[in-house]
Amino acid sequence: MNVDPLRLEQILINLLSNAAKYTPQGGKVTVTTALHGSEVSIKVSDNGIGIEPEVLPSLFEMFVQVPKSSEETNSGLGIGLALAQSLAQLHDGTLTVASDGPGKGASFTLSLPYDETLKVPETIIPVASVSTAAPRRILVVDDNPDIAETMAELLRLEDHEVSLAYNGYQALELFKATTPDVVLLDVGMPGMTGHQVAQAIRALPEGKHTLLIAITGWGQTQDKEKALQAGFDYHFTKPVSIADIYALL
Repeated sequence: MNVDPLRLEQILINLLSNAAKYTPQGGKVTVTTALHGSEVSIKVSDNGIGIEPEVLPSLFEMFVQVPKSSEETNSGLGIGLALAQSLAQLHDGTLTVASDGPGKGASFTLSLPYDETLKVPETIIPVASVSTAAPRRILVVDDNPDIAETMAELLRLEDHEVSLAYNGYQALELFKATTPDVVLLDVGMPGMTGHQVAQAIRALPEGKHTLLIAITGWGQTQDKEKALQAGFDYHFTKPVSIADIYALL
């Protein structure tokens, strides 16, 4: 297999962590591997809380969270399922999910290309990072830690320097401290909204030329106009495709 070991490890750690997190004490987590011609599959299965059928089609979107059990207290999802799937696709593979419903567990299957003619070189030569844009300082702001952390990891894959803020007040402090080139800013935050943060940034001398990108669940024409009036340069409606973010950068 031709894979990046670190990224493969990230995918598997994410799947195993989620399986353990959503499986009650005394439950069972199973890892199985199989070879199907030119494809290797690694399946992580559990008999935990399961997943609602209506959630399955959108589970890998960047702004979707795995349902939590009543005992679940940790809201973090590690690198995130959206990132895990993106990493699989970067390896020309797939990451899929199956569940028979609540209380019936779940299974995630990672499938990757296999080439029996592939020879391992005696000396491993690091592959240079391929970036779609020059490295930039980016501030990601969202009151949902899973969303913010997943977006940050996807941006770091492209060699960008990323800072994180989880509310508007923290965002302003970080902006002043780091003077980022780009701000990805959630609009619907409690306390200080994204519109208010954008206006405050534009009022600062160092914020005149910053690229401000609104990330929001509100996608009507009036919402986009309101974002532009607040000082945003671009408006993206959730769920956002990371490919669109890469292309913009």
